[in-house]
Amino acid sequence: MINFTTVLAEPCLFERIKNVNKKEWLIAAILTFITICAWVIFDIIHIRSQVEIPAKIKEVIEPIEPNLNYSIFETSPLQPESP
Repeated sequence: MINFTTVLAEPCLFERIKNVNKKEWLIAAILTFITICAWVIFDIIHIRSQVEIPAKIKEVIEPIEPNLNYSIFETSPLQPESP
């Protein structure tokens, strides 16, 4: 069986983590928070710059006229014209 403590030349990483003081944890937490905030901000900027709606879709999603044009119903090809 391999003894991993003899394989590693320096102390185990977990021993170093146990010896970290509060100031170092605070620095690590602040740097992590800044990194995550920057990542989110740059990702939002990247997405917003890529979104471009094509002209055909813009034409299709134009608002529909809410008022119904009744003149269409006055002359229908299904009904014979009255004399």
